[in-house]
Amino acid sequence: DHLKPELIGEFIYTELPATIAIHKNDLIRPMAVFYDKKHNIVILHTLLNTKGFEFEIANNIADMAKKMQAKEIISLEGVACNSPDEETKLFWYGNNKFGKLGAEPIQESIIVGVTAAVMLRYKDVSCLFATTHSALPDSSAAAKIIELLNKYLKLGVNTKPLQQQAEQFESKLKNMLQ
Repeated sequence: DHLKPELIGEFIYTELPATIAIHKNDLIRPMAVFYDKKHNIVILHTLLNTKGFEFEIANNIADMAKKMQAKEIISLEGVACNSPDEETKLFWYGNNKFGKLGAEPIQESIIVGVTAAVMLRYKDVSCLFATTHSALPDSSAAAKIIELLNKYLKLGVNTKPLQQQAEQFESKLKNMLQ
């Protein structure tokens, strides 16, 4: 929302379930590709459970990166934490610049899905992992990742509203689930 990127395309896989989200009365596409001209960043935002299509999607991401002459692919993921009381931690793989900004190198983990497939298919991939406390979306962990990306990419994002939004979203989600 802060960057105001332009929707430039989407990946469509008719074999996967039709899935959308609605945010602030706007349709959120299942695999949308955005471009932020100011920072020269392409963002792939995904809502889908891509089971069975991980390598096809990874190949398409790698093809897109090659065509656009991307210098780096950054994948953002959640990883389970050991304790529900544990504070969110950030881990990195591939780009040790994230370590200089506060993330720890990931020592032991099992990565599955599109991120794993991209890691196997594309050599210039960097990953940021945030510990999460459940299988549900963890907005607080997402906000921590955005804070680090903000430093790394010099985006100028004010992350305080992001954290407030994360708290509101999680509260709504918990109420909906109850």
